[in-house]
Amino acid sequence: MSRQPVATGTTVAQTIAADPLAPPRLPPAGREAALIPTPVGTVTRRAAAGDLDAVQDLHGRCSIASRAARYMAGKRELTWADWRHFTHPTKATTWLTSPADAPDRIVAMTNLVAHRADPSALDLGLLIEDGFQDQGLGTALARLALSHAKHRGCQRLTASTEADNRRMLAILRRLGATGWQCSGWEMDAHVLLDGSR
Repeated sequence: MSRQPVATGTTVAQTIAADPLAPPRLPPAGREAALIPTPVGTVTRRAAAGDLDAVQDLHGRCSIASRAARYMAGKRELTWADWRHFTHPTKATTWLTSPADAPDRIVAMTNLVAHRADPSALDLGLLIEDGFQDQGLGTALARLALSHAKHRGCQRLTASTEADNRRMLAILRRLGATGWQCSGWEMDAHVLLDGSR
């Protein structure tokens, strides 16, 4: 029997439907530590400062191609400054995803970070372990981030990726991304959260 992780003092916010395109609900205010069921038998929770070692292990298991797709560089691990940036209480939100029966193993990291040039926007980043790709997890995590951005009252969700990163480009199209701009090997797009184009 698989062991289900339990977040002390919290409950599961919502079971995401079998359709990974279904928008998830965020945990109620004050319950950010709640476990959110996500596809491929995983659960997702907010990151904490003490999670850095497990996140480094995730980076170590990801292929160079997957890390390059996330950072547009062959980044092998995060620095402590990177992690402080990703877990900053007012400028970023990071979620970590684990198998439901192995809560200490991180298989995906989702980042929403304040846009450097636009205070009304948040920038999306996804890193997913190779064996968990192409199964709807990335889309579900992106929709979780989108719901969070709307909840915070942001006007735009932005993302930059390599022009040949078919997985991220497909996720962004599912989110309704527009404003596509290509500069050499880099592709930028945004999702307008008020429903306009």
